[in-house]
Amino acid sequence: MASLPPFLKVSHVKSCVHCHGPKGKGGIWMTNEVKSPDISYKNLTSDEAPYTGHKGHKAYNDEMIIRAVKQGIASDGRVLDSSMPRWSIENDDMKDLIEFLKTL
Repeated sequence: MASLPPFLKVSHVKSCVHCHGPKGKGGIWMTNEVKSPDISYKNLTSDEAPYTGHKGHKAYNDEMIIRAVKQGIASDGRVLDSSMPRWSIENDDMKDLIEFLKTL
């Protein structure tokens, strides 16, 4: 696995890993009804992937991933569950995050 981008090591990794696991595979119950999804890039960007809790999701692209992280809006336009934090992340850091997701 590639090393974490520097900003994740300092500011966000505990929260991301807490919900999605160290390899981004999810499967962690956040509430009685919400299980964290697999956030690997391959899973997010595939129409075929078994996106945990939302089978058959519309494939994400990089802009949609950014929107999901910053605004809490899914690829199909619905609002993500409130257990998904809305992050204030600089654009360069978001690019690093997306590159990191590609390694998962």
